[in-house]
Amino acid sequence: MRFAGLIFNHSPHYIDHLAPLCSLLKCPLIICEPDIVDSCKRFYPDLNIIYSDLFSLKEKLPETIICCENKTLLMGSLPFLSPSTKTIWLPHGFSDKGATRSYFEALNQELFLLIYGPKMAEVLASKHIQIPTIKIGNYRYQYFQKHRQFYEKLLTEQFGNRRFLFYAPSWEDGELSGMFWETYPKLIQNVPNHRHILIKVHPNTVMRFAPELEYMKGKAPPSIVFVEDFPPIYPLLSRANGYLGDRSSVGYDFLPFKQPLWFTVRSKTDPYTDPSAHLMRCGLQITVNEIQKVFEPQEISSQHDQLLEQVFQADSDWYERIFLKLLGG
Repeated sequence: MRFAGLIFNHSPHYIDHLAPLCSLLKCPLIICEPDIVDSCKRFYPDLNIIYSDLFSLKEKLPETIICCENKTLLMGSLPFLSPSTKTIWLPHGFSDKGATRSYFEALNQELFLLIYGPKMAEVLASKHIQIPTIKIGNYRYQYFQKHRQFYEKLLTEQFGNRRFLFYAPSWEDGELSGMFWETYPKLIQNVPNHRHILIKVHPNTVMRFAPELEYMKGKAPPSIVFVEDFPPIYPLLSRANGYLGDRSSVGYDFLPFKQPLWFTVRSKTDPYTDPSAHLMRCGLQITVNEIQKVFEPQEISSQHDQLLEQVFQADSDWYERIFLKLLGG
């Protein structure tokens, strides 16, 4: 085994990034948490899974690892990892967050970086990252299209034939990106009886605030459903007739469906001059006191196609280039 994907900890938000890529590349995904294994088996039908606990992981690691963590973090988390192990970084989404953080600066020991398209290349250049890159485009959407019939069956079993407003708030990071706690009370006060809302809370929020979330779910009206243990995002987005978010990467994921987008903000800003609001030119900014606007008609922005191409544009030979790089070419 020359290379494989790796999820070594309990990081469910990495599943829908590594599982589709490993499937498309026909390489294994090594997983160290049983519940992550169960999710992958249920939602990714052609994925080759290798389960290993941390004690035996060293013997199962290939010479090259594809991971959503950078090599510096991997070396700190896995003391037995050899410095000679090669790592390939895979992003877990693209958003307008990151302006005040130094996350990308840590990508200085990778063999190469897998990125979605020109917009991510611009971000890396602004951070003075000079590691080679390969643009792989919207491979997750490609994987969804390949298995659409399989996912339609899962969706119907769990949600019937309903369409819904999809609410995907970000988590409470250092940039204060998330607005779930301010938005949710206003949302349940204003949702019409005939509208359905599907809420996918960020896994980091779930881990930090599980008791509070359980209480809030109990107060939710029948028209609001929290989706849990459903890692693939594109099947869910395919049922959405609108998107509500803040600065979550799911907003960019929703662009291929060309449906309305709303963004909750604490104060409105110009998306043509504010880099942290770039995606918001494709939708409408609202404060929590304007939440009722998500239930009003909105025209589709003419910016959809332009941003979609900026963010998700693959190298035409990305698949071959990955294997060529792995073979030392």
